[in-house]
Amino acid sequence: MDTGNIKKINRHKIFLLFILFIFSSAIFSLADAQKKNAISYNKEGREYLARGDQFRAILSFKNALKQNPRYKDAILGLGKAYLKTEAFPESVNLFSDVLKLDKNNIEAVNGLGFAMTELGKYNDALEYFKTALTISEADMEAKYGIAYIYYLMDRNIWAKRQLADILKVNPYHYESLLLMADIKIREKRDGEAKQYVQKAIDSKNDLPDAYVKYGRILMKDFKESQDAAYMTEAADKLRKALAIHPENLSANRNMGNLFFLQKSYDEALKYFNRTITDYPENGISYYNMAITYANMNDSANAINYFLRAMKISPSDSILKSRLEDFLVLNDFAEGHPLRVKFSEEHYRAAIDKLKISLVNDAVMRLQRSLLLNPLNRISRESLRDLYQTFNYNELYVNEQKTLFSLYPENKYQDMLKVAIIKRRDRLYHKAGYSTELPPRDVPRILVLDFSPLEPVSLHPDAGEVIANHLTFALGQFGRMQPVSVRKRMETAMALKDDRQFLGDNLEIIADMARQGKTDKPDFVVFGNYREGMNFLSIDFELMDFNTGVITNNFSISENGKESLPDIAIRAANRLYNAIPFKGRVLDIRDDNVIVNLGLIDGIKPGDFIVIYKLDSSEDKDLLRIKKKLTLQVNNADTMISSAKPMIAVNAEDIDVNDVVYPYQKRRAKLIK
Repeated sequence: MDTGNIKKINRHKIFLLFILFIFSSAIFSLADAQKKNAISYNKEGREYLARGDQFRAILSFKNALKQNPRYKDAILGLGKAYLKTEAFPESVNLFSDVLKLDKNNIEAVNGLGFAMTELGKYNDALEYFKTALTISEADMEAKYGIAYIYYLMDRNIWAKRQLADILKVNPYHYESLLLMADIKIREKRDGEAKQYVQKAIDSKNDLPDAYVKYGRILMKDFKESQDAAYMTEAADKLRKALAIHPENLSANRNMGNLFFLQKSYDEALKYFNRTITDYPENGISYYNMAITYANMNDSANAINYFLRAMKISPSDSILKSRLEDFLVLNDFAEGHPLRVKFSEEHYRAAIDKLKISLVNDAVMRLQRSLLLNPLNRISRESLRDLYQTFNYNELYVNEQKTLFSLYPENKYQDMLKVAIIKRRDRLYHKAGYSTELPPRDVPRILVLDFSPLEPVSLHPDAGEVIANHLTFALGQFGRMQPVSVRKRMETAMALKDDRQFLGDNLEIIADMARQGKTDKPDFVVFGNYREGMNFLSIDFELMDFNTGVITNNFSISENGKESLPDIAIRAANRLYNAIPFKGRVLDIRDDNVIVNLGLIDGIKPGDFIVIYKLDSSEDKDLLRIKKKLTLQVNNADTMISSAKPMIAVNAEDIDVNDVVYPYQKRRAKLIK
């Protein structure tokens, strides 16, 4: 072969390869040029954020941060998107990172204010908003944030003043219009609330928030009227929100709640599951799935989703209480791993409470521990020892008997023998109440489901969970007898689901009591609540069932993973001290009067009790005037006491079954 021709051919191939290389390089360079950079992704994220599309905003900001992890504007945008999807701890971290790069970044300062607000840390939030106003006196977001905190703190007049200033400058400030609607709902002016929401829709009809708010108001209308037409209209509003952004967390959750309220559980699951698909780190989504399956009697799926919720939100006190109730009320085996686990946690919490001298809290925790696992030996021993410290001898002996029956060991047998010997000198043994407790005449308390201040609560069944936990806490105190959790729930199922039906519900309870379907209460406890992430605020009211008179009202707020149990024990203590109580004479021995009130009722040696008698008169025209007999307690056991009349001759006027009152009677106040 001609070597010259071969060289020409090779040179030709090399040339073609060179051209191909240049052409390929040009293509790749063009592709690189077209590829989005961090700035482009951030711009895209901001656009999605402005349109209320948090789902796509998060994706865009994350893409920007993949290319530039220190891109301040993308960090800020991601924090704002997380605020809207309830990822508050994550948003706090992101805003804090921004302030490390730019300490006067007003958006980050406001972002921290809103995050702290949702976490229930109002004082911290106010400081952040005030800081923002020092950076810019005219900043609308900071002013709105302060108004929002005032609203959450029930300072509605202050909130409205703040909002009026904002709307004077910008009559269509979207968030302010929606917050004003919330205030109007609280004022029972739903018509005006809808006008504010409609104005927000008119101003920005391409955002989903106002449609969701309108749907929630209509769901509230349904709860108050039971008119199904409101639910149809509410579903229409929520569908409009979903048409704008199908992944909207609030719209999907509220659509699920809508079907949950209507007991259309299969439909509710579809929407709750969508929130999990789009936001897999949101614990409330799993909670909603769990309670829906629980209502469908699907225990396996309910437990599965409860546990998944716990993994994401271990500090959610309502979630934990609800799961504990589910395990106990559905009769899961006492040795079930979850019951054992939670029992141990309550024991450790009890020890922590004792270290800081919160004895009532410790007792409740130990009782909760034994509710979950009656075989928890160390909890039972600790409770027994506390009863001995309180001098509740009957309860001490009962716990010692239980320990010996569960663990027939010599040490328990010996301790029980000693306790039985020693009780021979106790008043209750001498009065004949060693084998059975004395009859109790303390008031019966019924706790109603609490009502959310918002149209739909974060945990849809939080009102029931709160009522159950308060009922449990009340059970550890004397001088009142709470209706049991099971019977309380049975009664609640027959009642109407809203605070405005209180009068109707009281009539229903009275009718059920007449028919023997429930126990007639002497007092009812009810109220409202507001909740956020790991934050809970509850308003309590105590009503005399027979007269309709409010005898006490108060509010308690708590933050953190113990918010519900801490509120429950504080409220139970307040109610213990507020509920008027009485007992009766069980026996009269020589000059000692035996009554069925004791140490657990707050009666101790040296205290005074009274009996009111009617003077007998031969003249029938004369009024029978009450006579007050005063007695002083000289001996007291857990549930009985002995007392002597201050005037010896009055002993002749006292009879068995006479009603006994504490010396200082509590006075009631009329409902305003």
